Amino acid sequence: MTRPFECVKDISDNKELWKIAIKIHHKWNVITNTKQHFEMIVMDKDGTDIHVIVPPLYSQTFDSQLAVNDTVTISNFQVQLNDVVFKPSNHKFLLKFSGGTTIGDRNKHLIPEKDLKITPFSDIITGKWKKDVLIDIIGMVDEVGYIQMQAGGKKCQVNIILKDLSNNTIHCTLWETYAQQFIKYNQNKSDPSCPTVILLQYAKVKEEGKYPLSVSNTYNVTKLLINDDLKAIQDFMKSIPKDALSVKPIQNGSQSQVWSQSSSNSQLSLYQKFVSKTVVLPIATIKQLKTETFCTTVARIDKLIASQHGWYKIQFEVVHCGYRCKFVLWDRESEQLLELSAAQMRSTMIEICLMYSGGVSDPLEYPLALDKLVGKQKAFKVKWQPLWDSCSVVSIAEDNDIFKQLSESCGLDDVQVTDLPPTPLLQIKESVDEANAIEESEVIAETEITSKLSSDLVTPTAKRSNPDGSSESTTLMNLTDGELSSNKLKKQIKIEK
Repeated sequence: MTRPFECVKDISDNKELWKIAIKIHHKWNVITNTKQHFEMIVMDKDGTDIHVIVPPLYSQTFDSQLAVNDTVTISNFQVQLNDVVFKPSNHKFLLKFSGGTTIGDRNKHLIPEKDLKITPFSDIITGKWKKDVLIDIIGMVDEVGYIQMQAGGKKCQVNIILKDLSNNTIHCTLWETYAQQFIKYNQNKSDPSCPTVILLQYAKVKEEGKYPLSVSNTYNVTKLLINDDLKAIQDFMKSIPKDALSVKPIQNGSQSQVWSQSSSNSQLSLYQKFVSKTVVLPIATIKQLKTETFCTTVARIDKLIASQHGWYKIQFEVVHCGYRCKFVLWDRESEQLLELSAAQMRSTMIEICLMYSGGVSDPLEYPLALDKLVGKQKAFKVKWQPLWDSCSVVSIAEDNDIFKQLSESCGLDDVQVTDLPPTPLLQIKESVDEANAIEESEVIAETEITSKLSSDLVTPTAKRSNPDGSSESTTLMNLTDGELSSNKLKKQIKIEK
């Protein structure tokens, strides 16, 4: 009786007498200690794939008989636990050719093409990926940075930024032959205005190095496809907005340069400018991020948060779809909202104290103008600080189109303030150490308050570094248009009573 075909999903290490009908999806060579062998990703009619290793001893025998897109019957092979550091297949096991392995029925099976499992940029940014599994990504080249193509001690590399259709961006590094492939494509590109779309199959996600999060190729398993006649790439290109920008072609001989975009920023829509170099996420997802991240989102300002340093730094709680988060607002953004900067409010409150001895006696009292913020829905560009469980506001948009597009991306649609669901009791929690750190860095001594009431009013000083991450940084300055205002208070020394 003939042995029946079995499914790839059922493969385990309890036997070696297997018989499967598969299609070869990917094949690559590996050189280890001067010996070469090849490996494959194969799949059956159900779409389940598995990693195959053909050792050097059998490589020459089977190499010419196994080509990409061929279908074959494979019988009798060893099965091992899939403990590869970076796995091209998510299958628990991998199979390995042995002396008893046979192949046959070449191109007699009807097995469809392998479906691409594209990992969204938002999933990568929010950590929804397995660290030991290689992924497929697709994106448009938004910017090209450092290029190293000279022979010598350093590896050839190209650093690029990829953008998806939701304007999320992620860093990507192409190494060795992949860098050369990318450079060659751009040198021979017939239409420089045409967007460059990259599909990386079996790419590695890295969480270390110069960038907190990036993707790159890994040895020979990664496949790099650039503007290929592939359905996934063609569909992506058709979905790119007409005002999308392209990059200038590289000049021959240039080893390290930044390719500027061929169109000016004026061609970007207000929405594109606002979400540039950020990830669009709802509050619920932002609060789950483990690393500092620049985000754009929408939320309703629910209440002001009182603190002992008063309105010198405005803190408020926002709500979106039942989730709450603390936002920190500095003077540039408060001026944008209130048409009155923190410095102006400060001077006004001190003048009132000087003029009316029987009136306002607390220069830290919150001005009534701040109440205008409560209940309003806004579009925010923020820097999420997971250590302090809060966001530092970078910019605020009041344009209706921006708010609408962000609302749709964040799952709010056109819900009005009064239609928001009941808010659960999600309180902002800080450890004792974190709370102490905030108080130690931002307390204002009574002696200083007294000095502010004197005739010599204190001039606003330079921005300081705060535990809540509101300080200026190179990254922040790069991600915002124009300079942030610099009239923040210096860190004050706490004086014991």
